[in-house]
Amino acid sequence: TMARKTHMRRPFVHPLAQSALPLWQACSARPALILILSLIVLAFTFPVPVSGGTCLGDAVPAEERKYISFSEDVQLPLGIYRQGWETAMLVAQVASIVVQETLGYHTTFSGTSSSSLTAAMDITGCSMSSSASLSCPDGPVALDNPHHASLEIWWAELN
Repeated sequence: TMARKTHMRRPFVHPLAQSALPLWQACSARPALILILSLIVLAFTFPVPVSGGTCLGDAVPAEERKYISFSEDVQLPLGIYRQGWETAMLVAQVASIVVQETLGYHTTFSGTSSSSLTAAMDITGCSMSSSASLSCPDGPVALDNPHHASLEIWWAELN
């Protein structure tokens, strides 16, 4: 008797997935690919709110949100300093939504830089002179400083 040959059908693999396979097999690329795929899934899972809408179902309405109050004269939205790379912008946007819609505070994007050092200096009120010497104010940061938080600072750049 002749053995019957069985053909195994290869599953269809999209060309983009085929080109990503070598990256997936490299251990160092897996976290980045998982993040990218997760963001794609999230982008199609949650609808984008229309102008003036909210992202969360039980969000604090805009008219009920508060400002950060340092004194009667100084009331500011929470200033989120964005870094200039994509992941930092994404994290800053998510943080802004959470602060506004769950904590009930107004937020603003107070600055953008591709340098962790610049962000840290702006938040602390420090400046760098042309001779590369750091100058920081004596005492607390000015109350009207619009920069309050940066969610992604790379420590290696500050050393």
